[in-house]
Amino acid sequence: MQRFCHRIVIAALTALMFMPLGVQAQEQSQGRRAAAQRQRQHMAMLAEKLGLTDAQKAQFQQISRDMWQQGRAIRQNTSLTDDQKKQKIQE
Repeated sequence: MQRFCHRIVIAALTALMFMPLGVQAQEQSQGRRAAAQRQRQHMAMLAEKLGLTDAQKAQFQQISRDMWQQGRAIRQNTSLTDDQKKQKIQE
């Protein structure tokens, strides 16, 4: 069960990282607040399904923020090609 939960968390965080690549133009037109609200709702749903404690929820949020910042830094790195950016994000 723990391994299953771990896989769900990794999949969710990976999806959150790739989300800006695929729907960035759409989200810009809808506004960042709407995107942030959807992300919070998604994280809350995952936390509920996994039965996370408050401490685990806080860790999950911090990990998400860290991964988002790392992904943003990679996407903004103009010295990398698109393929290199995708590879770094997958790493």
